[in-house]
Amino acid sequence: MIEPVDPFQCCQLNSVPVFPWSLAYHQIRPVIGKVFAFDDALGAYGFLEEATHTGKIVIQRALA
Repeated sequence: MIEPVDPFQCCQLNSVPVFPWSLAYHQIRPVIGKVFAFDDALGAYGFLEEATHTGKIVIQRALA
């Protein structure tokens, strides 16, 4: 059962209010546009500045 939430406590998703329970209920998943290694974080920021990406830009950390 999904617990009701305060309607004033929501997050923004593409400038449209989306309630956290709707993310879980509808199983909305982010679209990954491109993954960068942690060592190439500056390249990720450069890619972000180009503003031509679709989806999320991910900086992946190295696992020990």
